[in-house]
Amino acid sequence: FPYTTLFRSQKNSITGNNGTSGLGRKIAAIAIGVVVVLVLAIVIGIRVYYNGHWYSNTKIGDKDVSGMTLSEATKTMKEVYSSYELQIKGRNDGSLTINGDDIDYNVDVETAVKKAYEKQHSKFSFSKLFKNNDTKIEPKVSFDENKVDSILKSASIVKGDSNYKIVAPVDAKAAYSKKKNCYQVVKENPGNTLDNDNFSEEVKKALDNGETSMDISDSEKYPDVYVKPEITSDDKEIKKEVNACNAVALRWVTWTIHKGVQESATPEDISKWITYNNGKVVLDNQAMRDWMEKLCLKYKTLGGTRKFKSHTGKMIKLSGGDYGWQLDYEKMCAQLKDSINKKMSKKLQRAYIKNNDEESQKAVTVTNKPEWLGTAYRYDPENKMNDWNKNSYIEADLGAQMVYVFKNGKIIYSCPTISGKPVPGRKTTTGMFFIKDHARHRVLRGDNYATPVANWVRITWTGTGFHQAEWQPWGSWSPSLYKVRGSHGCLNLSPSSAASIYELTSYKQMVFMHY
Repeated sequence: FPYTTLFRSQKNSITGNNGTSGLGRKIAAIAIGVVVVLVLAIVIGIRVYYNGHWYSNTKIGDKDVSGMTLSEATKTMKEVYSSYELQIKGRNDGSLTINGDDIDYNVDVETAVKKAYEKQHSKFSFSKLFKNNDTKIEPKVSFDENKVDSILKSASIVKGDSNYKIVAPVDAKAAYSKKKNCYQVVKENPGNTLDNDNFSEEVKKALDNGETSMDISDSEKYPDVYVKPEITSDDKEIKKEVNACNAVALRWVTWTIHKGVQESATPEDISKWITYNNGKVVLDNQAMRDWMEKLCLKYKTLGGTRKFKSHTGKMIKLSGGDYGWQLDYEKMCAQLKDSINKKMSKKLQRAYIKNNDEESQKAVTVTNKPEWLGTAYRYDPENKMNDWNKNSYIEADLGAQMVYVFKNGKIIYSCPTISGKPVPGRKTTTGMFFIKDHARHRVLRGDNYATPVANWVRITWTGTGFHQAEWQPWGSWSPSLYKVRGSHGCLNLSPSSAASIYELTSYKQMVFMHY
């Protein structure tokens, strides 16, 4: 056959449809075969490689041994344990490092690493190559326990030192909060006091396991290493105590002492008088009385020192007597106690705890009217002794045996007097007093006398006063007559003088009596 015919025939055979499909399948089959061979080679290669190496993502402790051979990993771990130390982290930045050399620490690393290696390679799985393959070796460990005990006993984390203070655990408790103005549960303080037995046990366990670090401040992992508070904030009895104390303390006991001047026993004050015992709140009665005594003394001017202008024009200092402000201590104590014992709405107290504002405070306020034993002409917050009328007062100069009545700052009347005889039981008292009573007729009584008098003006509650004494020798009066003709303490006046004093003096007017 001609070559052209042969060529044409073969060309047709190659380019024909059936010819083309057959060739493609052959090429595809060859490609697949090549891929399969390559994959198998890779698989076999990986399998062979990891048969003699640690899997990827493998750590022994803190050391990454991924891809190492058994001997390499063994060498690495031997180096770790040759310089072994256990670092212990405690509460409040406490720390302790135990060096292996100090406790004769010895580890059979080779056997432990081989055992872990065999365990990892006991069954091959490609999925292991993509997982975390961290492993833990359990080498046979030995150390001198007595040396460990000695180190622990002297460690600062156990006994403390100048740089690390040991703090005992503190129980949770109910206490008054100045910030919240109410009782709250004060959370327990765990402190940093170690339970030596449990601590020693955990340390030796870590040494046995070949651990290089332990954080004993992790209470979940080491729950019994530190001494624990006996009472925690979850204690039901503490919550009961908080509620009981708040029921008593949360109130303001208030008095308006003077216009614009208010005093209160606050919840904080009351909290200082409270103790809780066997489910009940007990008030310290003496502490309450001490508080009230300070309040009464704060406004007491009775008996204090005052200056006044004498008939001579000179300023005289005088103290004593019964003039001035004085709260009735016993009645005020009773008011305080009754106000604290008064039942208070729990709803209002809860609102006070929640809002702690002026409105809620007002809702838990118990208002009282102050009880006074003695009052004065005025109240001066800047000068407590400025409590009398400096323009209108009486001066009894017992040395001169004269009485002077001041009005508008000037003497409007004066007269002689005969005061008490200067012997025990009869001498006229000195000090600052106030006019307490006026009576046209009165009978003065003593141990051995009963004397009717006219124009009686009481000065003291014990019986001293101005009154008419017609039996005295007024025609021969002298400043020294009282020494022989003195009264039983009253200020005797002539009939005319007694009438004038009666008319010119008024209730609560200041009387200065001095020598």
